[in-house]
Amino acid sequence: MLRKLNVLELITHLAKMPWTNKSGKTISEYYSKVLGKKNYDAVFNHMFSALLSQNAKNFPAEMLFKKRKAQKEFPKKFNFKNGMSTIILQLARDLNIKKGFEVSRIFKQGNEYILESGKDHTNAIAAKFLVFATPPSNIKDIISSVEPQLSELLKQFGGTDVESFAIRVSKTDTVIPEMAGAIGIEQEFYSIISMDPYNITEQKSRSFVFHFKPNLLSSQQKFDTILKVMNLSQDQVLDKYEKITTFPIIPLNYKELVKQIADVSADRQLTFIGNYFDGTSIEDCIQRAKKEFNRLDQSGRFQNL
Repeated sequence: MLRKLNVLELITHLAKMPWTNKSGKTISEYYSKVLGKKNYDAVFNHMFSALLSQNAKNFPAEMLFKKRKAQKEFPKKFNFKNGMSTIILQLARDLNIKKGFEVSRIFKQGNEYILESGKDHTNAIAAKFLVFATPPSNIKDIISSVEPQLSELLKQFGGTDVESFAIRVSKTDTVIPEMAGAIGIEQEFYSIISMDPYNITEQKSRSFVFHFKPNLLSSQQKFDTILKVMNLSQDQVLDKYEKITTFPIIPLNYKELVKQIADVSADRQLTFIGNYFDGTSIEDCIQRAKKEFNRLDQSGRFQNL
């Protein structure tokens, strides 16, 4: 991939970086200025799209690589033996979780929100507080009747899918050297993520996740692509798993939208958390959740939870 870089263009454009402001610019606009248009189109567009698992062209430049205050009390790098699900499963032990409850309608009754499920709205849950931890494209319509102003603001965030396909193979069946991942250049997939860096206990197999661009390939076509790229036969794949995840498309005026959402929500008993407010990293999402928890808990209303 680095062979595609125009070194002269890179050197002449990098000098502009200290004086080029990210604010109000898309990734395409900003990085074309500081890395060169040819370099951006040939290399960096694919890198940023792989990082975001979506077309990075119109993504706000200042949402990437945000400067953060160093927190020396925490390690810079660490792994969980069983992955990030370790945190979720630990938290879930103390929560009353109702699975399979697909919300079909929300309305307000007194100082409570009523969430109904099913086409006939026969199942219902009452809640004093609502926290939406899902892409805006999933909730913009469901809250339109109870919070029409917030619904209109959320509609300005789009949504895009990434189609992930994971495989597990025996170590002896793949000759690909250990790696963290790979980027798709002019491919049907954004990236390949290897589990090699996190493979702490498993010694006999390797796992890889391909993040495919949406609506291009069937399931079988994706599997065939993986076999071709990995130089594998079908019977060498020990396990496979597919999943579709929706990511928000963040518009250039996201700061204005986030402020309007905050203003409208200020006196509401509901909030929205996720990677479309303060940044795209896990740390950004945690900070957003903490900030909104403190807002809702202004008078210690959650202390007995």
